[in-house]
Amino acid sequence: MKSFPNFQWFIRIGGSWSYATFYVMAEMYGSMIVTLLFWQFANQITKTHEAKRFYSHFGLLGNISLPIVAVVFWLFLSKDSNYVPENVKMIPVLCIVIVMDCLMLLIYTWMQRNVLTDPLLYEAKAEVSGGKKKAKLSLGDSFKLIFGSK
Repeated sequence: MKSFPNFQWFIRIGGSWSYATFYVMAEMYGSMIVTLLFWQFANQITKTHEAKRFYSHFGLLGNISLPIVAVVFWLFLSKDSNYVPENVKMIPVLCIVIVMDCLMLLIYTWMQRNVLTDPLLYEAKAEVSGGKKKAKLSLGDSFKLIFGSK
């Protein structure tokens, strides 16, 4: 490390690659994966004319989790926390993540089976009829269209 002082932090991270990978995946999971899955589901069940009414509520509801996560991390990972012994501080946090993921999966499955199939609770999007149907192009035809257009 003394021969390459500018790279000392990269060398230290490389030495702890398993922890570094864990934290990178944890950051990506919370900020990208769960968010993308949520908004994909929200776009699936919300009609265009309802978007203005509901999307601000969806965003507010999604950001309520940030203070809750801060409190949970403070309880379990704080230096002066007496709730968990020092050598197993991450285990309760990971268990909470696993339980919440299972709860999300159960709620999603319940909504798919019970709510979205009930005509009294959810009206499926009506098919636009009489409109011009788009031709489904193969991958090669798509590239020809892209490279051939002005």
